[in-house]
Amino acid sequence: MELPRRRRRRSSGQTTGGPEPQPEPPSPASIVQDILSINAGEDVVQTILAHFRNIPRPSQEFLGIVLSATGSVLNPAISTRLLTKSFEGAFPIDHLAAHFIIKRTGRVEPRQSQNITFRGPDGEMVGGRVEGPLIAATEIQLRVGRFPHEAN
Repeated sequence: MELPRRRRRRSSGQTTGGPEPQPEPPSPASIVQDILSINAGEDVVQTILAHFRNIPRPSQEFLGIVLSATGSVLNPAISTRLLTKSFEGAFPIDHLAAHFIIKRTGRVEPRQSQNITFRGPDGEMVGGRVEGPLIAATEIQLRVGRFPHEAN
């Protein structure tokens, strides 16, 4: 026996309770891009932070992001939900994700953890949250961008 379906009524101002609408992505014209060269032996994340700290003080809050990365990292340590693992040696970067809030005061804060994907010692793709310093094994070229961000 099938039960009849009841229709739910909502007033015109009532929401569905679903996810809140996401802000519009930035237009390509609003993204300011820079190329960073990171020398072997330097900390990748600290270099990105220093770059964003040295831009002229913004009149509003900005979001800084890594758009692309090429080069290799040395002895990376990553974590996933289940474990933390350290790798020994140099590994080519497949993907690097990092987001930073650039405050009006010039202060720069990581918005979330930095994540990296690279080919592991057995050729498998591995990735996860960066744990500890991320040191360049070779010169690393980064394309970073920043665009206006509405403070929450």
